[in-house]
Amino acid sequence: RRSSRKERRGRKSLRKGGTNISSTTSYCPESLDGISLEERRWIANFCDLEENSYKKRIVAPIMMEETIVASEEARGDSATLRYTVTKPGPFLNAKLVPETHMGTVSFISSASSSDSGKEDCQMIWDVEFETTRFRSFYQAFTEFSVGIASRTVAEALATPRLLKMKVTLPSSEISQDIAAVEARKQWLEFCWKNGGGLPLPPAISFGELLEDGGGTARKRLLRIPPLLIESVTNSSSSSQGAEVFYQISNPGWMAFPFLVHSHLGRVKFMPSLKQKGAVDIVWEVEIRPYSLMGPAVEKLTEMVVSTMLQNHAIHWSEPGARVAVKAPRGKKIAGNLERFWSVPKESWLGGVLDAHLLDKRSTWQQTLAMFQPWTWGRSGDEMVLFEWENGEIDIK
Repeated sequence: RRSSRKERRGRKSLRKGGTNISSTTSYCPESLDGISLEERRWIANFCDLEENSYKKRIVAPIMMEETIVASEEARGDSATLRYTVTKPGPFLNAKLVPETHMGTVSFISSASSSDSGKEDCQMIWDVEFETTRFRSFYQAFTEFSVGIASRTVAEALATPRLLKMKVTLPSSEISQDIAAVEARKQWLEFCWKNGGGLPLPPAISFGELLEDGGGTARKRLLRIPPLLIESVTNSSSSSQGAEVFYQISNPGWMAFPFLVHSHLGRVKFMPSLKQKGAVDIVWEVEIRPYSLMGPAVEKLTEMVVSTMLQNHAIHWSEPGARVAVKAPRGKKIAGNLERFWSVPKESWLGGVLDAHLLDKRSTWQQTLAMFQPWTWGRSGDEMVLFEWENGEIDIK
């Protein structure tokens, strides 16, 4: 008994109790510009692939083991990966016929019909297997999981969102020739190593010490929460200023709520052209967020980066400054005691208290702002200038 059905996208055919599923994904023309065939293979979830080598992975939570069995050399504008299930795991062991689960992932480049003329790429993911029971269920599950993975590949190659933020550090007693390098050193120690005054536990630093102007900062750190691992990929300086590149090393669900496929940052420190002795900081963040979390991730990124930049400006211009925590309306606490304690002005809480002391709004407006925590912080949004756009960090 044999039946078959083909569809233009996501075609299926049932034969001899087995299932064949094919998922086809097209990328936007500009997404694969400059991306090699080896990187396309990596994007298909097979990391660190070496030519003519065997690689295995465990698919959680079903604990299925998959092994790459063939990696064909690129032929013209195409490349192919083949893999098989070597251990079905405890959940599928009695239902999946041994040595029948095979997968093929093909990448085919073609001329794009867009006005830009950039190359387009199509990924075709074919899966074939046989089961002893619940064929329809496992077919539907495979269609769903392969479909999700295919869309994830497309998202990971999409044109990223780019955030640019700028703040000017006022002139100081530091020589203008080394002010940019010193600003980078303080940023690495205050923002990178110590968290930039955010209301979170200090990051856990590990790895080697940064060689180029990093002070006591190390190359890698773990931020809890979330479980973000960040790494400095490059730190350099020249006569025109200094810069730092960093990236999130473990993008994915472990970094919730920062759900991104990729995250690259660059912080540039340059002598200001408008104020003598001042230093301009331009902080760029390039992200490819999960589609369902795009707006939330952008807002979180904007809040975190702007808060750290503002705190760094205070750390630079008013080192050691503190903000007193006082009783409401200037009342004395006991006797001549006017304040409970004080907090560093360069912290998030210090910024909130400082803004509150300078707040001239009506009681109603201040009460309403209590329910808008994203507006809490230092007064004067003009301290940090920012914009979002579609694009990549210009590394030239």
